[in-house]
Amino acid sequence: MIEATTPGHVVNHDGYTAFFDDGTGHVTVVDSAEWEHMVEEGHLDLVREYTTEAAHHGVAVATEAGELLVTIGTEESRSGAMLLDANDEVIVSTEECPGVHGETAFTNASDEELIMVGCEDGAVVFHGDHVHKARRRRRVRPLRQPVLGRGFRRGPRRLQDRPRGHPHPGRGHEHRRRDHHPRRPVRWLGRPVHLPRPGPW
Repeated sequence: MIEATTPGHVVNHDGYTAFFDDGTGHVTVVDSAEWEHMVEEGHLDLVREYTTEAAHHGVAVATEAGELLVTIGTEESRSGAMLLDANDEVIVSTEECPGVHGETAFTNASDEELIMVGCEDGAVVFHGDHVHKARRRRRVRPLRQPVLGRGFRRGPRRLQDRPRGHPHPGRGHEHRRRDHHPRRPVRWLGRPVHLPRPGPW
């Protein structure tokens, strides 16, 4: 019923159905409620038509306010999307959406409708007369804690933080801090020398 060189996406939104022809970039919009009538009568009651500058694997979304969102691209690549008013004038556009593909619509906390299309590096959201770019976050893996050797454990606690008398792992005696060991007197030229107490490990 609707001829297309290379069939592409079909999007039903706000009571309208938009057909995108990948082979020509031609967009056909019809009233979804009249679809059964059009099939019975064998003809289309067109609401709107539009053709992109270059044919590409794209998508179109028609809104109740008379706006039309269409993707931007060529046969080799796709770069973004734009929102048109009822007279095919550009309201807002962006080409910061490489590999644009797919679409969805949602409402925010203020009950405003937004349309989002996917990109290779995230997504773009059309909100009224401006566009938001949401970039994909890279997953940051936590660093692995190094194994410090016998007597050390993972976590913020260090060896010297263990209570006195705590059994030393892998050894058969109790662990004591070095500054608790008895110190032998040091003499130099026959006179006692007072050394500072050793600090913590």
